[in-house]
Amino acid sequence: MILVIGGLNGFVGSNTTEALVNLGKDCVVTRHKDTEVPGFLQKHIDNRRVIVEQADATSIDDLRRIGEKNKIDGIVNVAGGFKTPNAPVPGLKGYFDMLDATFKVAQEWKVKRVTFSSTGGMYLGLSDTVDESHPIHLQSPTPRVPGILQRQKIVELASEDFQNVTGISSMCVRLMGLYGPYQDPEQFGASLRLVHAGC
Repeated sequence: MILVIGGLNGFVGSNTTEALVNLGKDCVVTRHKDTEVPGFLQKHIDNRRVIVEQADATSIDDLRRIGEKNKIDGIVNVAGGFKTPNAPVPGLKGYFDMLDATFKVAQEWKVKRVTFSSTGGMYLGLSDTVDESHPIHLQSPTPRVPGILQRQKIVELASEDFQNVTGISSMCVRLMGLYGPYQDPEQFGASLRLVHAGC
């Protein structure tokens, strides 16, 4: 089974879960506080292709409890959004705790791969054609912009280091230009807020 951390309620997580099920994978998805189930996942839950577990992505105990009940061989982590306006340390701590918990259970369970969601915003400030083979700026090209880009860079660097040290495949998927249900318009720019305002 694949554990999708943050896979029930958010746009990326719920759609990733459905795609994995459509590829023949069974999934355990986490929810933190929100108990709403997207309608398109309900049939998979009813058919036991998707199991929902309450878990805090930063809690090693919560994740271990899931592993005690289910045989996990891969992890997809789409959790994040540790918002702390005007106080960066608690937000960073949330990311570090999430990474620590994810990496610990990945090693304990001997999973094949750990995948993290990232953002196409990594390419901001680069010119010409850009892709994963080109270096990215470590400093934000847009100073004083909320720190999601900096935090995603931390996740990408940690993911690479984890793979180098443990030999467990770890990768980050840079997502771009996504619109749809269960997406939080407050996390993105004016165009997404306009799309949601018109719905």
